[in-house]
Amino acid sequence: METEAVFSIESETIDINGMDAMVQFSRYNPFAKEDFATGLVLSDDLTNRFGTVLLSRGTELTPRHMERLIELKASNPSLDFLFKISRSAMLINRFRNEIKNDFMSLFQRQKRSNIFNDFLGSIDNRVDDFVDTVLSEENMTLLLYQMRFLCSSSKKSRRNLFMEHPLNMAMISLAIASSETYEPLVKRSRVKLLDTCKAALLHNHGALSRIDTVIDAPDESRVTVYWSACSEDISSMSAANLGNDVPESLSLLYEYQTGKRDFLNNSDWPSVLANVLVVSDLFLRNENGLFGEEVAPRKIVDRMNVLVTEHDLAELPVKALTLGLNLMDIFDFYRELGRLVKACPCNSATPYPLTGFMSPTLFLCRKSIRQCKFLDGSMSAVKIVRKFGELMPGDYHRCWLLTPKLIAFYKKHYYAIKGVVANKEGSVK
Repeated sequence: METEAVFSIESETIDINGMDAMVQFSRYNPFAKEDFATGLVLSDDLTNRFGTVLLSRGTELTPRHMERLIELKASNPSLDFLFKISRSAMLINRFRNEIKNDFMSLFQRQKRSNIFNDFLGSIDNRVDDFVDTVLSEENMTLLLYQMRFLCSSSKKSRRNLFMEHPLNMAMISLAIASSETYEPLVKRSRVKLLDTCKAALLHNHGALSRIDTVIDAPDESRVTVYWSACSEDISSMSAANLGNDVPESLSLLYEYQTGKRDFLNNSDWPSVLANVLVVSDLFLRNENGLFGEEVAPRKIVDRMNVLVTEHDLAELPVKALTLGLNLMDIFDFYRELGRLVKACPCNSATPYPLTGFMSPTLFLCRKSIRQCKFLDGSMSAVKIVRKFGELMPGDYHRCWLLTPKLIAFYKKHYYAIKGVVANKEGSVK
């Protein structure tokens, strides 16, 4: 189901294509007519395929109108309609209220969970204001309602999971950008925090506009289809008041999915924001099982810290997330790991293994520097048969300077770091 085919936003109208879509949009139910949406005024004549006017411009739709149109379509199955609805303050306000209710209900639900309680609690007194400010912009409200409507119109069982993802993204991204870790960069700037909310809320507009196509894609290509739909849709967001920074940050988010890493260490605001989005998205889509099994938060954060050491994620947002989720033991471990790497006098120390949920237990000499007195030259410790991180195929020797220090620290934190939630053992993607 695509935006253009069902729900499109023109300069002065909201276009609903098809009787089935209109039934859902208007909330028509013959047994609950009191739930019918008010304020649905036609901005153009409703005609049949022969040009006959069925309802004239300016008509406010009622349950009785819907009944007549449904009967007409039942007797003429090939007949369908394009409803052009006028924008009105009443209608837009209804959209705002529905979106905000969705957001705040999810926020309260997430805040009650042990893992998110403190992290989301840190923005509890600001999130309501940010949501109101974002939704005060009419086109922003329409884009978000478009996403909501298309997901609710889909009959796929996982549609709600995809619709909740941008709402969760806004919460987590805002918590990261509001953290003490980000104080030097964001300085609690209202403009930057609003940018963060807008970018997170709209980041997967393209995928939700094609939700059936995404969900129906084969398992092995669904992630690619998802991000392709997102990146191809960025121009449609131009109707919203996003400025230049938000679209640029979204472009970087999409480019990251194709392997681009150039912006990870940049300090300009679009790059900083893109790094927040990358980390929020990676954490949430693994935590809620968007593309596979759910993964325990501790396991995701452990893997993300590994990705920082492999230069695949920016350090700052991962640090903010790790500390925000009260996973201090993981943060301390990887901080110590970084300190030990820097302590090598030959700039050759490499922790091993450092992949998946396997924290390293020894240091290898990447350059096999024979003159180093700390090199274990008696026998190789590891034989690499194919490229493994920074290590190329070959034999590698243990470092006797750093390995004992690592083992001592690792033993102290082993059980805390390795603790996982038993029913969330999927792999981090």
